[in-house]
Amino acid sequence: MAQYQLASQAAHASLCLVDDHTSGVFSDLLSYDEAVASIRSHVNCLNRRANRPVSESLGLAIAADLFSPTDNPLFDNSAVDGYAVSSDSDAVEGRVLVIEGSNAAGESAGNLIAPGTARRILTGAPTPTNTYGIVMQENTEVTGGAIRLLASTSVGAHIRRRGSDFRTGDCLLPVGSVIGPGQAAVLAFAGCTVANVFLPPKVSVVTTGDELVDPSEEPSGPMIRDTNSVMLSAQVKAATARSPRVRRVSDRMDMFCQVLAKEAGVSDVILVAGGASVGDRDLLETAMKQMGIVIFHGVSMRPGKPFLFGKLGNALVFGLPGNPASAFVCFEIFVRAALRSLGGWRSPEINWIHLPAGFVHPAVGREDFVRVVYNSGKLQVTREQGSFGLASLATAHALARFPAEQSTVNGQLCPVLIL
Repeated sequence: MAQYQLASQAAHASLCLVDDHTSGVFSDLLSYDEAVASIRSHVNCLNRRANRPVSESLGLAIAADLFSPTDNPLFDNSAVDGYAVSSDSDAVEGRVLVIEGSNAAGESAGNLIAPGTARRILTGAPTPTNTYGIVMQENTEVTGGAIRLLASTSVGAHIRRRGSDFRTGDCLLPVGSVIGPGQAAVLAFAGCTVANVFLPPKVSVVTTGDELVDPSEEPSGPMIRDTNSVMLSAQVKAATARSPRVRRVSDRMDMFCQVLAKEAGVSDVILVAGGASVGDRDLLETAMKQMGIVIFHGVSMRPGKPFLFGKLGNALVFGLPGNPASAFVCFEIFVRAALRSLGGWRSPEINWIHLPAGFVHPAVGREDFVRVVYNSGKLQVTREQGSFGLASLATAHALARFPAEQSTVNGQLCPVLIL
């Protein structure tokens, strides 16, 4: 297999923790936190940049700080539909004021407000410079050309002050901020229709197994449709805003190594679904030892125990179990944050929040990541939790993380990753 050699076998990382295939077991499993820390130590921003229209940059991180060219608001303006008054004596309940003039959004502020009068003003309209406050129209009674105040108003009431949101020169979006709808609005306000962004990593999804057929085909006998390629492609697209390359390969070592070598030459990340365990047809660990570097193999968790992480040339390799629920979970808790880091995200880590469990979860000796829904203020287990289960992936709101050696009681808070 020398023709596929990308790194010497002697270059194995010190964290290669795998027994040989004859043992059929893993030894010295990493904890989840240890696995996350190991991946993080090998992942850095690729620092590839490009200018792209903001409309085509959703999900990408900006590559330069964005400073505001102006104040927001640009001028004092009304937050409500109502009446502007010029003094405290004209702002008290029961006061009757003559309506003189009106201001709408897009019109100039006009002349000063005369004492004893009120200026009709609509939301977004600039306020005259001597505006004391604005009386909401709900708090007025209009009779002819005058109003009577049904409630007093205070100084500055319902006025949006110039620069109250941000000032000229403020940093609106620091490097690494990910462009979503809110960030797009800020860019538009700043007049930026094109953004300088970090390009996302190039990803290859490789699914393995002689039993797989394309999702468009009708499986016969013991064959099954390849769901992992579709699922992982969707996860990659959601994480990187870029569709991955997809390859399907049989359980033949020569073909498997050919595909890995080719994908390592064109992608920054290779996701291999299947072949990560220790069965006779689980080829990934052996191939990685011959061609690249195994950083670790095996995590004390359920599902996803056979998870593998390594390097093949310049490409990071994530070996995911072939069972779809296991592959799904491993992507969410390991791969998503790595892809974000490679894409320059300022805060790439996934966020765990705490919610109460609505069931008892016994300790199982490994950290357990359970697909759950959130109903009536508590977490509930979704359908089939086996690593082969698909229905729970479609219905789950979140993954709940349960400790290896301690049971969780009904009502106890537990870490939750919202999906």
